[in-house]
Amino acid sequence: MKLFELGGQDGQSVANAALRAEVVNQMRLETRIFEFLEFYTMAGSADTPKKSSAETGGDERTINADFGGVTGAPALGSIALKILGDKIVVDKAYERRYVSIGSERLSELRSFARGLARHFVNRVVNGTVVDPKQFDGLKVRCTGARLTSIDGGADGFQVCSEILIQL
Repeated sequence: MKLFELGGQDGQSVANAALRAEVVNQMRLETRIFEFLEFYTMAGSADTPKKSSAETGGDERTINADFGGVTGAPALGSIALKILGDKIVVDKAYERRYVSIGSERLSELRSFARGLARHFVNRVVNGTVVDPKQFDGLKVRCTGARLTSIDGGADGFQVCSEILIQL
């Protein structure tokens, strides 16, 4: 499901739906990647979802003969929970200086959400296996057999042929 379709409840506290909606909206406005990425909820700190089947088929046969067949087995992924976020605090001293705390918090929250969206996109592209708190980005995932050379020449562009990845 898309980011804006997630419930936003973590089971630890009561989430402010209006603030959550504002953060998600600002993230979506900052970068369109959130219109395409798929998320899902999970219980606990790790998951082993079933991966898509990798078997390929297509063969020829003669009359009265059977196909050779393809034997497959389910493959499971291994996903550890990664927590991305931060804490934003607005000092109440602004209120004593006749600044509207509500509007200042909202302004700071919007700015924070846009920065979080950019940080997330950076992790999607450049995420590294070195830090266990980060997920693997496209730069790490798209290597070797997953790369296809366009134009076939030495100066051809490289693209990742793996469309669905597990971050």
